[in-house]
Amino acid sequence: MAASRRGFSANLAMLFQEVPFLDRLKRARAAGFTAVEISTPELFSHRPDQVASALQEEGLQCVLFNMPAGDWTAGERGLAAGASREDFERSLSITVDYAARLRCPRVHCLAGLGSEKTSDEIYQQNLERAVRVLGTTGVEVLIEPINQRSMPGYHLSSLPHAAATIRSVSANLPPKLRGGRSSAAGGLKLLFDVFHCQIMHGDLTTNLRKYGAPWVARSLQLSQNMLGASQSHNNAAPTGQTYEQWIVRITTKYS
Repeated sequence: MAASRRGFSANLAMLFQEVPFLDRLKRARAAGFTAVEISTPELFSHRPDQVASALQEEGLQCVLFNMPAGDWTAGERGLAAGASREDFERSLSITVDYAARLRCPRVHCLAGLGSEKTSDEIYQQNLERAVRVLGTTGVEVLIEPINQRSMPGYHLSSLPHAAATIRSVSANLPPKLRGGRSSAAGGLKLLFDVFHCQIMHGDLTTNLRKYGAPWVARSLQLSQNMLGASQSHNNAAPTGQTYEQWIVRITTKYS
């Protein structure tokens, strides 16, 4: 869930799983959402015009989707850090088409598996390529650190690594595509996932304040798991707050 039931978007990879993919759009609208994000590869099993038509019919906006990430069932978790150039270019071409048809303003480029030392040069080259291609149409490219517990071996697994990556890639981009709030559209930004941050680093408020500017996109990922955590693991919540209170306060600023 990124930061309407207003201000929020329904993540169709996590919500309404009891029904087929396109039917989840109806469920999202019935639940009061006006926007969705799509982090499931099921998206690419449907033609972009078919998905666009379904979104329009329900009055929904797709605000984010994951780029094709390779063969998920075979263990691939993204193509940017280690796949062949041909595979990444194919993923990028598909992304350009879907982003245009769905009128989606941002995409998540998954890094994939691989050690930081051996894959970082390839990763940054591919990110720069994606930003240059998608940025011409005003689409932002997001990167998201994912904790090693949930995805062992994932290339991007800390906020400092993400921030360093954005700085390094942005230095090679024209000013209008450099990460930062001053860039109106396009560029490389951070997808700040509350769940992953809590596992990787803890101290949510401090880390969001530290990494929220200038790189964070207008997209925070919140998980129902975190709401449950506030009931059973209160020591993980920001000091003096439940997660519900923290979410209301922080999404007011970033949504």
